[in-house]
Amino acid sequence: MPYARRRGPPIRLILGLIVVGIAALVGGVYYFAGKAEANRPEQREIRVEAQNVGPF
Repeated sequence: MPYARRRGPPIRLILGLIVVGIAALVGGVYYFAGKAEANRPEQREIRVEAQNVGPF
């Protein structure tokens, strides 16, 4: 039987699912990175006087 049918899902289906999974992962990272960038707080400087520091 040189042309016996393989059992299990076809290779093209598995590769397709892998490609779709990678695309979803990259898209999710891009989406959430953009969302975090848009919601970041404004950058400002906060100064606090030092306490409990001895003379040098």
